[in-house]
Amino acid sequence: MALVNEILAQRYNALLHKLLAIRGAEPAPQLSPDIQAVIVLEEDRFENLILQETSAWVGFGSIGASVGNFTAVGVVMPANTGKFSVVQAVLVMASASAVQYTIRFGSNTTQDTTTTTTQREFGRQVQAPVTQIFTTTAAAQPGTATLMNVTVPANTSLVIPINFTLGPAISFSNSVVVVPSVVNLAANVSFWGYERAAEFSERT
Repeated sequence: MALVNEILAQRYNALLHKLLAIRGAEPAPQLSPDIQAVIVLEEDRFENLILQETSAWVGFGSIGASVGNFTAVGVVMPANTGKFSVVQAVLVMASASAVQYTIRFGSNTTQDTTTTTTQREFGRQVQAPVTQIFTTTAAAQPGTATLMNVTVPANTSLVIPINFTLGPAISFSNSVVVVPSVVNLAANVSFWGYERAAEFSERT
């Protein structure tokens, strides 16, 4: 039987046990009602996210122009991993001419090539990320819903923070895809974000 203020979520148990050196198994015991440690769990410093068994990742994808087709670079969480991946930002580039990109959310998007993202945190080692970068070509823009459009001036790189009220997280074969707005264009895109295990309540 759980007591008042006991912590049941696994990732918060992991954080509190390691950060505060609390002994024992889950759930983390209730803290003193007189003197309490206050931790803003979802807005704390990144090194504390590491204690929640959260893996930060970064990845880059590049695809050449394809005659008559849209090219796309995306990030996907493979099926059956039991994890969520959050895209924090996208870096897009344009060379001699300005390029308009569409950032789209997708489900079961075709993947012609895939590469594993790279772990980007420092210090403590956690499990290597499973989030993947992929490239694809298609006659129509890949993805099922547009998150935003952005125009990159010629000879410029642009970092685009992702608005999570539009598309919060990737899980279970879902993807975020960056697509030039017209056919016959190459695409060079970097992504970064973080992933964590899904809580039991989030899987059911």
